[in-house]
Amino acid sequence: GNWRTTNIENVVYGPHSVNNQLTKVLETLNVSKVFIITGNSLMNKTPVIKDIQGLLGSKCVGVNFSIAQHAPEDKINEALNQVIESKADALLSVGGGSPIDSTKIIIKKLLEKNPSAPKLKHITIPTTLSVAEATTGMGYTDSSGKKVSVGFTNRNLGPEAIIYDSSIISFFTRRY
Repeated sequence: GNWRTTNIENVVYGPHSVNNQLTKVLETLNVSKVFIITGNSLMNKTPVIKDIQGLLGSKCVGVNFSIAQHAPEDKINEALNQVIESKADALLSVGGGSPIDSTKIIIKKLLEKNPSAPKLKHITIPTTLSVAEATTGMGYTDSSGKKVSVGFTNRNLGPEAIIYDSSIISFFTRRY
């Protein structure tokens, strides 16, 4: 086998690493406008997203929490349109493989629309062991309900930073 690294520049880990390190990671990446991609449970059944919004303050330019399991294509396109309108310079995916893969697909679609545009930075806060955060591959469910796996060798489609925070993951030791 062979594994090639993506463009991950920074991996932060430990309890409360989001509270302690998120703003430093954004500074390192020179980010000023962050759009959050997540799911409904994290938004409405935990304090996680609201806490992150509080940390970001005016840097948070939007949140899409419609990404469901297996990343439905229509929800990805909805988020894509919101990201374009927000004029964000970074995307923050929070959750499991679906929000992380959806964010990679959004970045891919943006680059296809305008290849000369600067790539949006991608920071991810994974809440599962999907390992989507460490790969450039991605999956989604198309409009017919078919699951589509997409593999790319473009290392730039992966996130620039990963924040593993055990205090956030602890919310998921119980079912919502």
